[in-house]
Amino acid sequence: MSEKRPPPARVTAHRGDFYEVRDPEEITRLLTDALLSEETVEVVLNDHPRAFFTRIIDHPPAMGLAQLVMWQEAMAKNTLDKESYRPMSYLRQRERLTVAALVPAEGAAQAAQSETALIRFFQNVKAVEGTVQFRENVKVLGEPAMVLTFPSALRVQRQRRHYRARIIYRDAYRLTVEKEGHPPFTTPMLDVSVGGVSFCNPQGPDALPLESPLRLTLQVAGGSVIRMTAFVRNHFLAMRKQGCGLNQGRCGVQFDIMSEQAAAQVEEVVARVQRDLLQLLQRKRDELGR
Repeated sequence: MSEKRPPPARVTAHRGDFYEVRDPEEITRLLTDALLSEETVEVVLNDHPRAFFTRIIDHPPAMGLAQLVMWQEAMAKNTLDKESYRPMSYLRQRERLTVAALVPAEGAAQAAQSETALIRFFQNVKAVEGTVQFRENVKVLGEPAMVLTFPSALRVQRQRRHYRARIIYRDAYRLTVEKEGHPPFTTPMLDVSVGGVSFCNPQGPDALPLESPLRLTLQVAGGSVIRMTAFVRNHFLAMRKQGCGLNQGRCGVQFDIMSEQAAAQVEEVVARVQRDLLQLLQRKRDELGR
């Protein structure tokens, strides 16, 4: 009679404010939630300081156009048969992790030459990261993508920066950006936290230099108008799925909040955005029967 092995530990190490997850079910859950919420994933190759950006995507088998249309229609009607590919089911096989093409685009060639890659994404107030390896560049549903190894462990730690709530319903938030010497412009917000906001930058990084002060006006549909100063902290190329215009950049700024009233208004906006996201995730889970 063989000796019964104990189940794998869900948490294998506690060190201060982080812990390591090795339980395959828990790893799959964390990656699936990141796919559902379309979280931006940072990718660092060979411990190089430069970060590339992507997102975890589904990876159904290759299909012809007619077969793809039938599969999408059956999925929308929840009439997939037992033999059909189920959304996100490749993650439960734990054989690979598929991500969209890296941004900037030269990341694809660099990843192919790399020995290891660190992936990092954020959930609620936690940062999740793991080490993977490059397998191949592929196309998924006609779009360029990259296949990585499935992580054997994930490191989870309390986020050291403010939680960023991703904007779902952009029509409900109107952001106007003003910089001295430049005409104001109104632009989509991408995410917001109690510490700052990121938005599509149609003018390019040269028009908004790092550390330069901006005047922001945030108008919430059916709510208040918030006016405050902010300072430019970072620029990077926006991913196509984020809804910015062609070749537009993404600008991140830090709020300079001068009053308790302004702080409370920002916290209210972040809470509203987070409720929108949680409700959307719950609908997606309900549709998939999770």
